[in-house]
Amino acid sequence: MEQAKESSHKNDVDVEKAGIRTNRRTYQIDGVLQPSLDGHAPYEWAKACLGQEFGHAKHPLRKQSYSCPKSLDELMMKRTGLYSLAGGRSVFATGLADYAHALLSAWSAVTWHEHRRKDAGLPLEQAGPLEPVYPRGIIQAEQLNLLIEAFIEQSSLVTLSWQPIQPQQSSTAAVYPVVTYTKEGVVLRGTQVFGSDTLFVDELLVFIREEGGSDTLAVVPIDSEHLVVRLHPDFDSGVTVTYNAVLVPWSRVLVDRDTSTVKRLLRDPAHSSWADYQWAARQQAELELVAGMSFALAEASGLGNELHVQGELGELVQAIDTMGALLQAAELGAYLSPEGVLLPAALPTQAAKRAGSMLLQKGFETLQHISGLATLGAAGIKAPHDSELLRGIWEKLGSPQAFRRRLHELYAFGDSLQQAQILFEQYPLQPLLNRYREFWLKGEDTLC
Repeated sequence: MEQAKESSHKNDVDVEKAGIRTNRRTYQIDGVLQPSLDGHAPYEWAKACLGQEFGHAKHPLRKQSYSCPKSLDELMMKRTGLYSLAGGRSVFATGLADYAHALLSAWSAVTWHEHRRKDAGLPLEQAGPLEPVYPRGIIQAEQLNLLIEAFIEQSSLVTLSWQPIQPQQSSTAAVYPVVTYTKEGVVLRGTQVFGSDTLFVDELLVFIREEGGSDTLAVVPIDSEHLVVRLHPDFDSGVTVTYNAVLVPWSRVLVDRDTSTVKRLLRDPAHSSWADYQWAARQQAELELVAGMSFALAEASGLGNELHVQGELGELVQAIDTMGALLQAAELGAYLSPEGVLLPAALPTQAAKRAGSMLLQKGFETLQHISGLATLGAAGIKAPHDSELLRGIWEKLGSPQAFRRRLHELYAFGDSLQQAQILFEQYPLQPLLNRYREFWLKGEDTLC
């Protein structure tokens, strides 16, 4: 009994060290600050889509979020993330929360291993809040793992945004700096756009870029004092987080003003492979949904007999097969890292991630083309307000959320040149040329 009390007390101390606070949140709706969204119709609808069981701490998708695969079966479980809730139509459909969880899990596994390797002869004790020593680029391994343990214990959810924090202007037109460094930690001022999944998470993984400076990386509780989540009139178009001089203690600053370290965390396969693999799986699921809508609409409208429509539908099938083949190649080439975790093969993972963005855009164009033809008078299609199928297509193509998600697919991870640069940095040119040569010269002596 005493041991149980001691363990419970230890957990409480760990949570306190990790900086987890009570559920004190502030929302802004139509200019009015609110402590809760209970009764807000769009929020209640989104909550209902997630299902009551999702609020339970032991929901399998919550547990899977922080998993570190050590076998192929466990790796393949990563294919199903929070994005799959409600048939891919919940606020988590963007996949941003999944990406944040996968990054944190990988960083924790890798940095902890590196920390133990460097200090193999020293006992490791859980760290309290960091002293203000300005670590400059160092991920605090013990503190990161302490945070992760607390998140898992409380079944906390995390999300991120690739949008930069915009400086906050006062009534006197003064522009405050986005970040100020103090003895206690980092103070944030400004606004940042997030997805609607922010309304259901507990933590924000925040990338802070100073103008003309370098990058800082921190984990910010959604219930931080002076942090306000502002809802837009269109619920699906995301939210704006306002940092009104929000203090982020040093215990939650993972990288302090070091762009090269942040870039390595986002590009090195050891740190990003799980996140990219799961992102590509989400893209494939999205592509399958778009293809299903296209086939259903073509059949309902009678357009499926048109040769040009058949050609477009055939290309969608090829796109799905391409994504499936790349993901399977990533799984077949999976390897054990020095940390003892299984990572998908990096090259097909990156190829799938890049191909997914292009193929999804092609899928959206096909769906838009077929729906346009159908809406303009093809036989057998009901009016949009009478058709569940056409309402679903509107959600995919015409709604504000759909527009934001399509732009996100195009620009979240950089343009084609940036993606090519990442591949060039990670994979030497000569092995890639050898692969091309093997492919083109294969069977050259045959009649074919």
